[in-house]
Amino acid sequence: MQECTVHMDPLPDATIDALLAEGQVMWCAGGLMIEHPLVAPLITRIEGTPDAVMGLGKETVMRVLADAAGF
Repeated sequence: MQECTVHMDPLPDATIDALLAEGQVMWCAGGLMIEHPLVAPLITRIEGTPDAVMGLGKETVMRVLADAAGF
């Protein structure tokens, strides 16, 4: 399993209201969409890989596939 830490500036109330009104965050695991245009500018640093934040990390997928193939 790969761990990530997302560092970001505080979300302004207006941004929170806009994200909730739009509704997309309701269908996102953890309610965080680092690629969203309202959220991305607030991210100051990601420890780990962005793909691991958005879903299953590439490194994890490659390791599982290699294990399954017997490599």
